Amino acid sequence: MAADSLAFPFTARVMGEKVDVVDSINSEYFGLDLVVLHQKNRYAIAAHCVELQKPLPDGHVYLAAYLRWRSRF
Repeated sequence: MAADSLAFPFTARVMGEKVDVVDSINSEYFGLDLVVLHQKNRYAIAAHCVELQKPLPDGHVYLAAYLRWRSRF
């Protein structure tokens, strides 16, 4: 799975805010959620809502492929 290939933690943006992505979970409804840390709070965000930032994390290509595949449904 794409999440198994990602190297945590890494930096990203959600709604323009800088966050640290620290983990992933499989969501019953949205497929893949990324667990983000923002101002000492943890949130599960749908992977397609997270904007990766440079330097891109190891495994980002697998995440991109997963999101592309998922967009077809």
